[in-house]
Amino acid sequence: MATNDWGPWLDVPLDQLRPGTTLHSRFELRSDIVAAVRELVDGVPVPIPVAGEPVSPAVYSSFLPFYRALGGRIEQGTVHTHQSISVNSEPAKVGDVLDADVTVVSAELNGDKRPVVVDIVFRSGSRWVCTTRSRYLWGYSAPRAAAR
Repeated sequence: MATNDWGPWLDVPLDQLRPGTTLHSRFELRSDIVAAVRELVDGVPVPIPVAGEPVSPAVYSSFLPFYRALGGRIEQGTVHTHQSISVNSEPAKVGDVLDADVTVVSAELNGDKRPVVVDIVFRSGSRWVCTTRSRYLWGYSAPRAAAR
């Protein structure tokens, strides 16, 4: 699947998710990106961070590493129902390049619910930084073809 950070992302349908499959992406914690996310969260301008400054998982445990690995976005109408985060005592730092291993734990058609569980392990080199587990109802609130 192709990566596309600037153009429109195509939806990834449920039938393309293969449980047990691990996909990969990278996320560079550049100072400008870290500052931009912090500004969005804080709602006020923030100084550009310096290399080596700790970075909150809120900056990188976003959809971007997931979309890059999938080569598209979650299907429209997907409901994100849960996320847990386990963080190493040594946080990611400005300047780190994080490898993201995205594993589809489960993806099933269960009536209209279509539950999906995804784990993402973030590493900086050989150092484990953070793991997230997210649960979704894939395409749950999107109109179905029969209803269109």
